[in-house]
Amino acid sequence: MRVTAAWMTDPVTWAPRRGAASAVLLTRLAAEHGMPAARCLAGTGLTRADLADPEAEISAGQELALIANLVGALGHVPGLGLRAGARYHPTTFGLLGLAAISSPTLGTAVDTGMRYFDLTYAFSPWTAERTTGALRSVIDDRAIRASYGEEVARFLAERDLAAVATFVRDLAGPEVRLDDVRFRHARPSYAALYETVLGVRPSFGRTVTCGTISALTLSATLPQADPTTAELSRRHCERQLRARRSAHPGGVLAARVRADLRRRLEAGAGIAGQAETAARLGLSERSLRRRLRSENVAYSELLAEATSAAARAMLATGRTVESVAAALGYSGTSSFTYAFKRWTGTTPGAYSRAAASVSITAAPTPPATAAASVSASVSASVSARATASGRARR
Repeated sequence: MRVTAAWMTDPVTWAPRRGAASAVLLTRLAAEHGMPAARCLAGTGLTRADLADPEAEISAGQELALIANLVGALGHVPGLGLRAGARYHPTTFGLLGLAAISSPTLGTAVDTGMRYFDLTYAFSPWTAERTTGALRSVIDDRAIRASYGEEVARFLAERDLAAVATFVRDLAGPEVRLDDVRFRHARPSYAALYETVLGVRPSFGRTVTCGTISALTLSATLPQADPTTAELSRRHCERQLRARRSAHPGGVLAARVRADLRRRLEAGAGIAGQAETAARLGLSERSLRRRLRSENVAYSELLAEATSAAARAMLATGRTVESVAAALGYSGTSSFTYAFKRWTGTTPGAYSRAAASVSITAAPTPPATAAASVSASVSASVSARATASGRARR
């Protein structure tokens, strides 16, 4: 069984949404090695406020950009991916983790993870190969290697298999482990660290990266099994998937349009018209419109989504409302302010002031703490404005 999604096979389409917990975890890891949050988030379109909200969702592409920054700055740290993966406990996965914890057996927990694969933090397709005696999961990271290089691919291979090993131990007990682990990359100088983190001595220079767990191990009963909690958690996972798909509609083409618009805005080229975007994607404007309609999304929706994200990212860096409006191609601040309020429920000035205030007061604190402060301040600002507006109407 191959567990994948269309976006995983083409780097241009990495736009699905995911929780921010993994990005928070990686930012904390970076901070421990002296890398500031601002450097982690550079070029991602994310702010500390985005990492604070437990309900916030970011795109897979944004997290991958963060990882590329992390590897670029801290690639010299031995086993950086292993150190990251060892922090991915069931609670990191939210409701999916709870569904796994409350499963009757380890095998059922693994099946649940495969079923709700889009709620994990993976970037590559996994192929589950079942035999009479074991389950082998193979990671196909060709798209990652082609687009981000071998160093990022190695980091993710280390991270993902260390996360699986950690997940298994947390669920079934410290003595439970994977039976076999193989990596494509060559044996590194810190190979001993792999056995410490994974609980098994891996082999290197193999044709694929994979992990194997025996059928006997999969049959292990879990100490916190609870059928009611398991069923309730699975239902919540279903709702979460539906909510993400409904909030960010469309398929492969919509994801390509999102990525194209985001790149253009980040480059300072301003808002792109539908005809211009179609030409860059090798389509006629009519074909673009028709194919987006078949994916139940309009170009105007994708443009508003990309522009809103770019505006929030620029304002969070301290840029003035006037400069952001100009960068996005608005003729003046009034039209930009109207659009921004429609997107976010607050004005760009209020958003910028709240973010700047928290950035100053939270600078010395860990990323997650600072982000929580930003989120709280922005929420308070919006709440105060809403209250004042309600009083004025009365």
